[in-house]
Amino acid sequence: MILPSEIDVNHPPHVTVSKPHRMRLTKSYVGHTKNISVDEKTSLHSLPVTVPERTWFDMVAWIEKSWTTRGVSLELPDGSIYSANPLELAVAWADRLIGGNYPVVSKKRLQLAVSQARGMRGLNLAREALRLIDEATQCSGDSLIRVQLARNGLTPGPPITLVGNTRPRSVLYPISYPSAKIAIRYAQPLATEAHHFLTSTDYERVENWRTLSFSASDIHARGTVVERVIDCAAGVGHERSARSFSA
Repeated sequence: MILPSEIDVNHPPHVTVSKPHRMRLTKSYVGHTKNISVDEKTSLHSLPVTVPERTWFDMVAWIEKSWTTRGVSLELPDGSIYSANPLELAVAWADRLIGGNYPVVSKKRLQLAVSQARGMRGLNLAREALRLIDEATQCSGDSLIRVQLARNGLTPGPPITLVGNTRPRSVLYPISYPSAKIAIRYAQPLATEAHHFLTSTDYERVENWRTLSFSASDIHARGTVVERVIDCAAGVGHERSARSFSA
C-alpha cells in the first residue's frame, strides 16, 4: 500500500492487523515477500508500516507475479484509466515516491533496497525501473512517456528548465534529448468554461529548443509518442532513427 503524503485523521488508512485479530478471508491480501528487518519498519499514527522503499519493492514483486493474470491499471492526471505494463507501473510508482511536491523517499534509498534484495522475485524488474525513474517527474504522464520512449530505443536525457516569453516564464521539461535540442513533458489538461480539455500537442520553439507536450490520448495510443519525437528530430537534421539522437 502506497501511503499518501498527508493522512486524513478522520479517514485513517487500514494498514495492518495483528494475527490474532485478522479475518480468515484474505483473498485480496498481498503479503511481504520476506521477513521485514528493523530498518524496514516505521510507524504512522502508532500503526506499524514498512518504509517506502520496501513497500515499493514488494509491490514490484507483486506486479511481476500477478500482472499477466490480473492486469493492473493506472490513472492518468486527466482521470482516464491506462492499462499499464509492469515496467510502466514500477516506474510510475517509484517516481511518485521520489518526485513531485511531496517526496517520501530518495532515489538512493530505492537503489540501496534493490541492491540488498538478492535472489528475490521482482529484482530484474526493479533494476530496470531504477534506470528510468527521475526526481524531476511531475506526474504519472511523464513516467509513462519516459518508459515508452526508452522501450523503443530512445533513451531519455536529463530534465531541463527553459525560459520562454509566455507565462509561466520557466517551464520544467522532465525529459530531454540535448543533441537534438528536444524537450518533452506531459501536457496537463486545461479546463475551459465549457468543461472541455485543451492540451498543447504541436512543438514550440523555446531557447532554440523544440518542446513537445503530450496528452493522455497520446499516451493511450502508445506509438504516437515515439513517432512524434522521431519526426521532430528528423526536422532538425537527424536521421529518422532512434540511434541518431538518443541520449
